[in-house]
Amino acid sequence: MRAILFQIHGTLCDLCLDNLEENMAILQREPIPEEDKNKNLEHVDQMYEELKDSIEVSPEEYAEMLVRMFGPRRLKGTVYKIYREQYEKRTRQVRRLQDKPVEPVDKEILAEAVYLKSLYKEEKFFFASTDHHFSPCRFPDGSESRIVTDEIKRRFDIDCDWPDTIEHLLSKSRF
Repeated sequence: MRAILFQIHGTLCDLCLDNLEENMAILQREPIPEEDKNKNLEHVDQMYEELKDSIEVSPEEYAEMLVRMFGPRRLKGTVYKIYREQYEKRTRQVRRLQDKPVEPVDKEILAEAVYLKSLYKEEKFFFASTDHHFSPCRFPDGSESRIVTDEIKRRFDIDCDWPDTIEHLLSKSRF
């Protein structure tokens, strides 16, 4: 009986070890040279600074300007609210960037992701995050503010989004 239990135990340990090795292969951490990360960090810093300075008009000023240019007199109040809300939603990601600058650690994470993207040139690169400095701001009506997210895609060819969205994209692309 002891010999049978020993064989079963050995088999189970082998299966667990195989599963562990398979999972660890997926979670492999690539070493990132400090000089490459620092070079990418300069580009990441520049991008965030440019984005932070890209919006100079408040939602109220923007709405007032559009109402003056295009708004019919009798609907000015309603049109003003619509323009202001649309502008607030569209620019939310950048305005959050202005209110709460990106932490240096977050910039380093993106710089490392840029390096990894260059390392795996043939691969599509996804970056799952719940941080609004990377992923879009979502609204209950289904709309999103994606200015920063789209700029990361344009400059670095990295698709940033919420983990559930990345999971959905990955599950669709497997088949």
